[in-house]
Amino acid sequence: QVLGNSHVDLAATMNALGSLYEKTQELQRAMQCYKKARQIYLEQLGEDHVDYAVSLNNMGQVYHRLGNNKKAMGVYSESLKIMRRVLGRGHRNCSAIMYNMGLVHLDCSHHDQAMKMFRQALKLQRRALGDRHIDVALTLESIGGIYEHKFKMDRALKLYHTALRIRRKVSSNHIFTAITLDRIGTCQMTLNGAIRESIECFDEALQIFELNGMPEDNPLVRVAHRNFVSASKLLELEQNRGGRF
Repeated sequence: QVLGNSHVDLAATMNALGSLYEKTQELQRAMQCYKKARQIYLEQLGEDHVDYAVSLNNMGQVYHRLGNNKKAMGVYSESLKIMRRVLGRGHRNCSAIMYNMGLVHLDCSHHDQAMKMFRQALKLQRRALGDRHIDVALTLESIGGIYEHKFKMDRALKLYHTALRIRRKVSSNHIFTAITLDRIGTCQMTLNGAIRESIECFDEALQIFELNGMPEDNPLVRVAHRNFVSASKLLELEQNRGGRF
């Protein structure tokens, strides 16, 4: 009431509120907040402003989570064009939007397009953030996931190991570190049958999940536990046969 319904401070508040709704899975409410913020920024700041582009990116994330990939890609594309005009093509904000666009392509099973977007995002991230930033690790893992999907396990494993080194420097006990360990274990099993090394990865991942208080019925924990049990049974079987693993 003090500032009015079209003040930019209200738009910032709407973006923050939208983020909270998004975290609590109230996606429709989040979208309403982001759309309100976008409208205020458009009226007060115009199209060629970073805050307007950020609101578009926020909307794209919600559209993506709602399964509306066409709309998500549309607002991402508009946001990217604005960011490039205002901040330059090499800005880290551009890499973030390009990464989001890659995720949409991935959900649509457009693996080649996703790879292209991830590689472009990675190039910008390394320039803007350096080789050891956590965003670089995330993008490396996404590229690795595409290689894994294409059964190019050697390339995927190399990227996962690089991502793991970055993650360990940030936090050895973070949930994402555990996810990376699980991916490495799976790749090692498929690529060269390194069962013992894979078991070590699965076991460490489970320990990290436990440290973070994640319950046993969490999907990530269930997958890591299943992988650990399967690898342990396979190791026992091979030992009984006299194999060396």
